[in-house]
Amino acid sequence: MKRTFLVKKDPTIEAQDNWLIMDYRQYAAWRETDEGKNREIVFGKFEACSEDDSIIFMECNEKVSKELKKDCHRKQYIRKPRRRNTVPSHVLQHHDPSRV
Repeated sequence: MKRTFLVKKDPTIEAQDNWLIMDYRQYAAWRETDEGKNREIVFGKFEACSEDDSIIFMECNEKVSKELKKDCHRKQYIRKPRRRNTVPSHVLQHHDPSRV
């Protein structure tokens, strides 16, 4: 599955056109540069909608990252198949005559 990284050009600015859009190889190369090594980055993860879709990692603050993680876990929980009978079908009972 393809991964796309959205990294802020300038981390101090909140603007629409402030993004570097990179694939994994470009992001790994960018992390080796002086700017990439000196940046503490927190990512939020957007799950892919289908097998052909890409997973998007977006630079954000910790609060947004936690919210995205909660949303992801919620979606995984909803998608998870449920078994109807989780209790064993046979229940054994032990009767101790001395305790009557």
